[in-house]
Amino acid sequence: VADSYLGRELTVKSVTVRTYDSQDALAMAVRTGEVDAMYDYASPIPPTLAQSVTGVENVNNGMSKNLGNYMLLFGFKKQPTDDLAFRKAVRAALDYKLLRSSVGGEDGEIPSTGVIAPPNKGFDETLPKLAQDVDEANRILDEAGYADVNGDGWREMPDGSEMNVLITPQYNQTRAALYLRIAEIMSSNLADVGINTTLDEESVRNSDYANEFRRSGEYELYIGYTSPGVAMYDTSFFYMAYNPNTTNPWGTCTLPEFAAAYEAKQAAGSYEAYNAAVTELQHIADEQVVGLAVCWDKAYFPYRTDKFEGWTNYPAWGVINWETWFTLHTK
Repeated sequence: VADSYLGRELTVKSVTVRTYDSQDALAMAVRTGEVDAMYDYASPIPPTLAQSVTGVENVNNGMSKNLGNYMLLFGFKKQPTDDLAFRKAVRAALDYKLLRSSVGGEDGEIPSTGVIAPPNKGFDETLPKLAQDVDEANRILDEAGYADVNGDGWREMPDGSEMNVLITPQYNQTRAALYLRIAEIMSSNLADVGINTTLDEESVRNSDYANEFRRSGEYELYIGYTSPGVAMYDTSFFYMAYNPNTTNPWGTCTLPEFAAAYEAKQAAGSYEAYNAAVTELQHIADEQVVGLAVCWDKAYFPYRTDKFEGWTNYPAWGVINWETWFTLHTK
């Protein structure tokens, strides 16, 4: 094993890797000292599991700010989610305090209207935090013509036809329970303002169908996740921008100003240009409601402190990262 890499001295000479069937087993392995640290890209242990390693002697729960976030995408190919008024009403209807606690626990944070989380480059702290306002949601829907025409308690489309909005959680076995909880909260909140919804059960249980349906762009309300790797430079807007040439074309937003700002981000030749484009995208998200973050959560990658010191806990990645191999020492 080399003693240095790219001119820097390596302090870690070898690593033993063990795999586990579940995050519960992995967290327990850290707790008992079977392993010294955990790594699982884009899948930190959930807040409920983090409690089992918090306050344990010689264990740090590895909490850091998450670059990524759980999010809601609006389908711009479908009615009524292609209507700005409807999107604004959905934004006003949601219970962000409940979403925050359900997704991020006590350490979670209610997001702003700009979607991306604070650790990311170009983050604009001036945008307002999301807040539930049921009266405002009802007012917007009333003015936009979404009325309960037949008196059954559910609003119809402005042309009088039935409105039943599809909620599609991303197919993911690890996050399935949380996605369903987010969908449940959204469905309940929207029902409170007269919007009837249906859970896309086929996307929950059938990965092939779920992937094809997402690529089609025919979704209406889509619950997904921005991983830290995507968040770092592509941002959550990667999943909102319409780009059929990408290998993972989720987005359906074709608003000219959004497309221009996204292209400016992609073409940025400096951090100054990149930050300016990302700031512009956040302001468009605020004004046009192209998507929503449902929580800015924390990432937990627990590690032990009894044998080693000098761990580098990188936000959203944990201590198993490039820098640790140059900083870690035995006690």
